[in-house]
Amino acid sequence: MPEPDASLALTLTRFHDPTAFARVAEPLMLRDEAANCLQLGLLDALRAGQYREPFLATVDAYGSQPLLSVMMTPPYRLILGEPAAERDAAALLAPVLDALPAGLPGVLGPVDLSGCFAEAYARRHGVSATLAMAERIYRCERVTPPSGVAGRMRRATAADLELLVAWRRAFREEAATGDPASDREAVERDLSQDPGGLWFWEVDGEPVSMAGARGPTPSGIRVGPVYTPPELRGRGYAGALVGALTQLLLDEGRRFVFLFTDLANPTSNALYQRLGYRGVADRSVYDFSA
Repeated sequence: MPEPDASLALTLTRFHDPTAFARVAEPLMLRDEAANCLQLGLLDALRAGQYREPFLATVDAYGSQPLLSVMMTPPYRLILGEPAAERDAAALLAPVLDALPAGLPGVLGPVDLSGCFAEAYARRHGVSATLAMAERIYRCERVTPPSGVAGRMRRATAADLELLVAWRRAFREEAATGDPASDREAVERDLSQDPGGLWFWEVDGEPVSMAGARGPTPSGIRVGPVYTPPELRGRGYAGALVGALTQLLLDEGRRFVFLFTDLANPTSNALYQRLGYRGVADRSVYDFSA
């Protein structure tokens, strides 16, 4: 008797309990911790109830073997994980497309997979899909610190709230990403992150650059966003801050520190490589519009 067609044996399992989702999806994500660091870093927040009505699912093969994790925390984009095995993208995504309504803001995921999803979703719902950003995920295990940069790192506090909100808004507008209504909420949430938090590089007691750390994974944590006001750029402040923060996070016992970069910005990509970060996976970000 012939084996069943694998493409016909793929099903979607929805989860309404984040703990149950994590129990099934986390082992799949940990097959490539760096590539899946964004999804892994959201699991604790999901279990703590920080997001309302998230979409949590796995695409499963015949026999209930999970092949793909899928997450969405409204109002943010759908996140596709790294597939566990080579599969035809259209077949792998068909159960996801069938389960999702119109009105998605966008999708983020592996280059081929997110491109296939964006095209199919746009065709199905009569919307336009625009490539918003090509990203690279970097991983650092050992820091090469920059030298000769004045200043020091300090952790931001609630007393810095207004400056942090202004800088986050400036970062979001420059990157053309994120929800404007969430700037203050995001800063307040990031200030309370432990592990993680928001950090400044200071010169003569004045903040000159900002970086965050969030999304702990079993072996690591993610740095971002990183922002320096335009008038203070070119002086090494962001590199000094990211280097010092990465070293602190590693010194706390982690194996890795991760970060995402915009591939259209060669300056930041070169900077992080000089600090000891190595590229491990590429991601594409698409936005949908009517």
